[in-house]
Order: sequence, then C-alpha cells, then structure tokens
Amino acid sequence: MTETSISRLFIAGIVPGILIGFGLMATTFIMATIGHAGQTRKFRFDVLWQAFKAAWLALVLPVIVIGGIIGGVFTATEAAVAALLYSLFISSRLPRI
Repeated sequence: MTETSISRLFIAGIVPGILIGFGLMATTFIMATIGHAGQTRKFRFDVLWQAFKAAWLALVLPVIVIGGIIGGVFTATEAAVAALLYSLFISSRLPRI
C-alpha cells in the first residue's frame, strides 16, 4: 500500500476532469456545427431551472461523498456506505429520478 490520501487523490483528479469535460463540450460543439445538427427546441432557462429543481436531491450525492472525504467526516469506505444509503433513501422516496 502506498499510504496515499484519498482526499488528495480526489483533489488531484479535479483538473483532469475539468479538462476532459471541456474537451467533450468542444467535440460536441464541433460535431454539431460541422454536421449541421438541427436544434429541435429553443433553450430556455426556466426549463433548465425546472429540471434542476427536480433533480437537486440526486445532484447532492457527489457533494456529500467528496465533501465528506475532504472534510474528514468519513473515510472512503464510509463514503461508499453513505452514498449507498443516501441513494437508496432518495430512490425509495423519488422513484422517477
């Protein structure tokens, strides 16, 4: 075992994750522009806000896991258990997510 801190590993993955995300967005934009992908609906912020309000409980899960590990609230194994319990609770209360 290398005795590497899990929180440091999570923090080290932030920049590569952001770069991958921007790369995927650029690829999608280029493919849609070159391929002349038609826009079926006009973008509206109120629809985005409604979708966010419907899914905010599910979007909290990564914050709980990463925030709990980095904040020292629980270890990586305990974070997995917390994520499992939280997702089971949310899926039992809101089955459509």
